[in-house]
Amino acid sequence: MPRMNKYCWSILLGLSLLFGLWTTTLQSYLLFHCLAEIFSIIVAFCIFIFAWNSRRFAKNSYLLFIGIAYLFIGVLDLTHTLAYKGMGVFLLDDPNLSTQLWIAARYVESASLLIAAFLVGRKLKVNFAFIGYILITAVLLGSIFYWNIFPICYVEGDGLTTFKIVSEYIISFILIASIITIIRKRHKFDKSVLQLLIASIVVTIVSELAFTMYIDVYGFSNFIGHYLKIISFYLIYKAIIETGLTKPFAVLFRELKQSENTLKMTKDNLELEVDERTAELRKSVKSLQEAQLSYRTVADFTYDWEYWKSPDGTFRYVSPSCERITGYKPEEFMNNPELFRELILPEDKTRWEEHHQEALKEKDLQEIQFRIHTQDGQVRWIEHACQPVKDTDGEFMGFRASNRDITKRKQAEEAIQKSQDSLRYLAGKLLTAQEEERRLLAREMHDDFTQRLALLAIEAGKLETESQQNDSPMRAKLQEMKKKIIKLSKDIHDISRQIHPAILDDLGLADAIKSECNTFTQREEIHVECKANDIPSSIPRNVAICIYRITQESLRNIAKHAKTDKASVSLIGRDGNLFLTVRDNGIGFDAKQIHGQEGIGITSMQERVRLIEGEFSLQSKPGEGTVIKVIAPYTKEQE
Repeated sequence: MPRMNKYCWSILLGLSLLFGLWTTTLQSYLLFHCLAEIFSIIVAFCIFIFAWNSRRFAKNSYLLFIGIAYLFIGVLDLTHTLAYKGMGVFLLDDPNLSTQLWIAARYVESASLLIAAFLVGRKLKVNFAFIGYILITAVLLGSIFYWNIFPICYVEGDGLTTFKIVSEYIISFILIASIITIIRKRHKFDKSVLQLLIASIVVTIVSELAFTMYIDVYGFSNFIGHYLKIISFYLIYKAIIETGLTKPFAVLFRELKQSENTLKMTKDNLELEVDERTAELRKSVKSLQEAQLSYRTVADFTYDWEYWKSPDGTFRYVSPSCERITGYKPEEFMNNPELFRELILPEDKTRWEEHHQEALKEKDLQEIQFRIHTQDGQVRWIEHACQPVKDTDGEFMGFRASNRDITKRKQAEEAIQKSQDSLRYLAGKLLTAQEEERRLLAREMHDDFTQRLALLAIEAGKLETESQQNDSPMRAKLQEMKKKIIKLSKDIHDISRQIHPAILDDLGLADAIKSECNTFTQREEIHVECKANDIPSSIPRNVAICIYRITQESLRNIAKHAKTDKASVSLIGRDGNLFLTVRDNGIGFDAKQIHGQEGIGITSMQERVRLIEGEFSLQSKPGEGTVIKVIAPYTKEQE
């Protein structure tokens, strides 16, 4: 009910002012016109002042562009007011002059509202905007006052020209286009501001239509048009200036309000991004598992062939299956003892000969893998095993050999290796991309958001100081706003450090680990005992990031799953290696049961360690806590 009464009083006051303005026409229409135009000119200049002075901490291209535009619109409207018939400011007291200036101002206004709508969410080049408006305004004024080339808009006694009437309709269509554009981008505007802006433009359209019907510049239609112009400028004043001062988050700080919501979701969004990016990894893992299954079953489709050899190297027996593998019949091997050797690929022959010499020395079972050419030119992998043969007296009688066609198995192994290489390459690229994205995001948050919030806090403090002389609700709102800004700044700082720790670049790994442990203790109320000894000042960046991320992820897992109030982190440098140990005395889990089912966190840690050619281990038992250990070499050049 109080709010309803407030609206009623506001409407009553507005109607009273409009009525009072109408009474001035009884004295002089010129006085009415001056008051109406002066109101719109003051509003235009105020919009510029407001937008210009807020540009430092509100990166709102729409607001800033509108502010610059209305500065020059105000200049044109002021010139129009001074040129109005009866003012006597200019030597040429012709109603066409003021009508030309009116059309020029309205073209600039409508075009500016349309262009501003396209600038929502984009960066504005302020210098170009200023130079552009200076040139446009200069050309318009020059075409009217100096070159006399601006089309005639009003003829005394005849009324409006076709150009003037058509221009009003064109201006109306441009304004309609601006409404459509800002509606499409409505999510970028506060709801109340958007409604007021649209209402202002709609009233402006009706005003322009009213200006298509008058014959006398002092006529009723002209009077209605100026009334509507007052209302439209009042609405845009409400949208930008009044709303911006009484509800700063609606105009100036809407972008920051959105940033606050975004920042609160940053961690979740990053985890979601990781989930999406690991989808491809999971596909590769599935492919790897299928290849491994194929590897396990491929033995069912291989062929074996045996032969016996005497000590002098001649064949005593060759099984018939040799033909299925090599294409040669057993008698061909029996007749040519060197045939088997001739089938072996040259690059594998040396290894085979060394193996053969070992077999001749009566060693135990010897195994070797090599490739052969079949009779039809194919290349096949052979798994060869030699067993010395002795009689009952221990005398060497020769040896027997088994040859298995393992071509399909080798193909499966190559597929597995290819999948593993692809998986590791992709994992490495993903981790690198994530770190780079995190670094850029953290820098943007630290360098941009925190600076803007600092300026906002200063401005809020100034406004709070200025309002100390009264106990208006405005002061309480400013105090609350200041607290929110400080809280938001702290949240940004914390999230920025979670995303990418600047301290890692500035002070080194040891201080970064200690800082992370202290922050974790304060945030999660889990005491972390941290020690970092003999850590060199210069560590490869990827190694430092690996150790930091594993520490961070391990602590996060402790907070989520361990159900403990104590943990420890130890980082020791020794013999060219970093030894990281993260330990908790929580509930633990059965590490054997999760083998092969690790979550993204553990998988990510393992992959990070693999990329720096380190060692990773995880030990845990129910009721005995969890220990994560990493050995990371840092003396060798890291890729």
